[in-house]
This record gives sequence, C-alpha cells and structure tokens, in this order.
Amino acid sequence: MLWIPGSTGDVVMTQTPHTLSITPGESASISCRASKSLVHSNGNTYLHWMVHKPGQAPRGLIYLVSNRYSDIPDRFSGSGAGTDFTLRISRVEPEDAGIYCCWQGSTGDVVMTQTPHTLSITPGESASISYRASQSLVHSDGNTYLNWMVHKPGQAPRGLIYKISNRNSGIPDRFSGSGAGTDFTLRISKLEPEDAGIYYCWQGTHFPPTVIQPRTQTSLPGEAQLPSVLCLGSSTAESLSPCERKRLKNSEVQSAAMASAQA
Repeated sequence: MLWIPGSTGDVVMTQTPHTLSITPGESASISCRASKSLVHSNGNTYLHWMVHKPGQAPRGLIYLVSNRYSDIPDRFSGSGAGTDFTLRISRVEPEDAGIYCCWQGSTGDVVMTQTPHTLSITPGESASISYRASQSLVHSDGNTYLNWMVHKPGQAPRGLIYKISNRNSGIPDRFSGSGAGTDFTLRISKLEPEDAGIYYCWQGTHFPPTVIQPRTQTSLPGEAQLPSVLCLGSSTAESLSPCERKRLKNSEVQSAAMASAQA
C-alpha cells in the first residue's frame, strides 16, 4: 500500500496480479485499485506509476493516470479513473524487468542531490549519507515526507527511515535520520557487512516523485550480483514494505506483489 499527501484520508492501494509470466513481445497489464476515489478537490487524479529496476534508482513512468514521462516509450500506457487504474506494457522487452509500483501523491516539483556517490567502509565504522532538496520538503500539513530506503543485493528494496527520523519496524537503532527543510542525513553507526547495498532518499511531499541520481552504494566484501526481476509493489506513508522477488527464468518476466507495510 502507498499513501502520500494529496488525497484526503488514508488510502489503501492494491495491485494485481501477484505474478506475471510473459514472453518478450507479448503485452502485460497491472491493475491498481484504491480504497477511495483519488480525484483531488482541484479536479486532478494524482495516480502515478514508477519502476525500480535492479541496480538502478526508481524511475517515473506515468503521472496523473495516463501521462508518460518524456523519456518513456509509448509501449507504456496508463488508464483508469476514480478508484481503478491500469498500467499496460505492450511488446514487453527483457529490459522491462523491475519493481512496478502505483502510488498516489500531491503536486509540485523538486530536484534532489545525494552524496557521496560511493562509500568504501570497514565494518565497525560509521557512515553518513547526505541529501539536499532544491526546495523545502515541509508539507502544508506540517509533516516532512523525506524517507530513506536500501536495496541490498538479491533482495527487494526495504524502507529504513520515514518522515526524516522515524525508523521502520525491524530496523536496528544503528540507523538514524536527521535534518529539516532541505538538508537531511542518514547515519549508520557500527557498520556491519550485511549493510552493503544501494541507499536512496525519496520525498513524498511534492509531485512528481524525485529520482536520486546518483544514489549511494556502500562497498563491502561479498556483494552478490542483483538478479533481473519484475515485481509489483507499494508502500505506506510510514514505510516502504518488503516485496517478494522472483528471478527471471530465461525469457520470462515475473512479478511479485509487495506485502502490506504497517501504517
């Protein structure tokens, strides 16, 4: 599920199907149903689609139901209204493997910068990753929807920190977030080998969702090659939930649904 300010009340987002086995050249459709209408008081419907490909930062595909981002091929199309929406991929290609998410959000625009690009660290040391936004991320409701997540080799992306400094359930207190306005920091104390991964910050205050480039990748021994996957997923305002991952088998493109995150 995913809730980001823009439509009133908590909105539960459900994606189907859970699994897709597709041969390149065929078409694929992913459905997204909201628990209430996503039509905003200004008349717009802030329903968007994004993809997170293995080893890359998240990328926007469709915004406002059916509008493609400028660099997205016309094989991708979005449709729907009210509570029911669909992402369609015609002539699926192997490069389409990734984690696909529908989400609903608010308006605006923001550019983000994350540093450093790469961290080479020894277990037991501390690490800090900085993030700067081009404008304040304080929402009109008083909250700051700045979040951190990590993509570890061979695993689904996992939420670490939400709303600047709140740890997601199951995240050890070695991870902490701080900051305000436009400047934020993720700190990892007493680094462990299992912390190796690609770290992202993302914001849910302004639309469209920002893609951090570059993301920060920790360099620790024993990192595995990321598999190619196609996975359906979502999150809540508080957290980005885990997602079952399925390895591609030959030319099959598979997807798995994200488990619900605790609100």
